[in-house]
Amino acid sequence: MIENTELGGTSLTQDKIVDETKIVRNGLRSLRDDHFNIV
Repeated sequence: MIENTELGGTSLTQDKIVDETKIVRNGLRSLRDDHFNIV
């Protein structure tokens, strides 16, 4: 999801930033859930 940086990184739109943020949040949330499941 970081292919934009290869193109110069200037093509980021507001919608794309929001999508990236949601993806990162979901990833962190699943990582945290996995951690608590292990503990």
